[in-house]
Amino acid sequence: MEESIKKYKEGHFMGLGIAFGVAFGAAIFTPMFIMFDQTAMMGLGPAFGISIGVAIGAALESKYKKEGKIIPLTEEEKAKQKQNGKKVALIGLGLLVLFALVAFFFIMR
Repeated sequence: MEESIKKYKEGHFMGLGIAFGVAFGAAIFTPMFIMFDQTAMMGLGPAFGISIGVAIGAALESKYKKEGKIIPLTEEEKAKQKQNGKKVALIGLGLLVLFALVAFFFIMR
């Protein structure tokens, strides 16, 4: 009987690493910064998590690529990723402008 080999799309483990890194970074570092009364540093938790998650995701991608378990993205999938990236960037820019306007409003009151 043939053993089925599970294959993953390119970028699968990078996405997982980033997602878990942000979650664990926020879960571990946020309470620690609150406990030491360093609330201004709370944004560093997810940042540390992202950096650790990217490292782990890249290592897993490399490992599975050497084993032949990574399927390269098609041109259609690459185009869709690029389009989604542009949408996320526009949403992020819109939120940045919104937060800047709200901050400006509260400062000028």
